[in-house]
Amino acid sequence: MSQYAEIVFDGESLCLVSIEALDLQRNLDIMCERTAFLNCQGGKIIALGSGNPADLSTTSCEKITLFSGKALAIIKKNHSDDIELQDTF
Repeated sequence: MSQYAEIVFDGESLCLVSIEALDLQRNLDIMCERTAFLNCQGGKIIALGSGNPADLSTTSCEKITLFSGKALAIIKKNHSDDIELQDTF
């Protein structure tokens, strides 16, 4: 199992990063509901979401439980740096 993060929107001050759990064949693992721990360089994570309507966990900008193998991070950019998101299970 691996995790894949991709910038899906890159605006002037914000970017959206899609986080996905992949199986050994690099296909989306829709059964994965693991917690991803995130660290951002070059910006600040201002929000995380998974789309799970039943998730009542506390709001955190450092970890998110994937829903159907996916989550989304909203990052406010530092204008002098490139964004680098480090994520682990």
